[in-house]
Amino acid sequence: MRAPAFWQETGIASALLAPVAGLYGWAAAARMRRPGSAAGVPLICVGDPTLGGAGKTPAALAIGRFLKAAGERPFFLSRGYGGRARGPLVVDPGRHGAREVGDEPLLLAGIAPTVVARARPAGAALARERGASVIVMDDGFQNPSLAKDFAVLVVDGRRGIALYYRDGDDHLVTYTVLPAPGLPVPDRRRVQIDRFRPALLHEDGFSAWVWKHGDLACFLVSDMVSEADLERFKDYFVRVRTATEPVPAY
Repeated sequence: MRAPAFWQETGIASALLAPVAGLYGWAAAARMRRPGSAAGVPLICVGDPTLGGAGKTPAALAIGRFLKAAGERPFFLSRGYGGRARGPLVVDPGRHGAREVGDEPLLLAGIAPTVVARARPAGAALARERGASVIVMDDGFQNPSLAKDFAVLVVDGRRGIALYYRDGDDHLVTYTVLPAPGLPVPDRRRVQIDRFRPALLHEDGFSAWVWKHGDLACFLVSDMVSEADLERFKDYFVRVRTATEPVPAY
């Protein structure tokens, strides 16, 4: 499933649907505030904030490999989209087909034991009973039925992502990631901060830290422009840069 093209454009269709999007966002936020039940073992959720394939399953597979290499016994938990089985059941690739459990659980089962369950808490209970030391939930970020110990949001790099917030002093801070393989980071504007060397740009009352993650260009922008504010903005950069450090896939 893919989001329609007009979702990324400004036009009549997107304008007419904007109030519906607002209502959906309000309902989803209210739903996600509900407390979830504990899985009994650490639970990692791999999801995305968009419609369509952003790479959740490949990311879950990479996390599963990483956990196995670290000596853990991971179990995958999936709703089993496209399959008829409601579960909870442990996927057996030799007996189950895509019509029964969906195609993604069959891929996951090639790496680690995989449970399919429409009711996520029941699926987590089965994984724990079968000896899971950690559960990797493929999708389900907006499902509040299970408490998540750690959540990974996967974003389509062709679209990019932007996050923003206001701090306690009402400074606006925006973090944007965009695909920009040919964009150079200007060396003459680089600043050494801890072990990082981002570029610092100033323009029309705003400051921006700019750095690259491979082909992705990252921008941390704020209205912090005074000398004192820039010292705090450095700390913001270090926290964001450290939190988004690429993790090797095993």
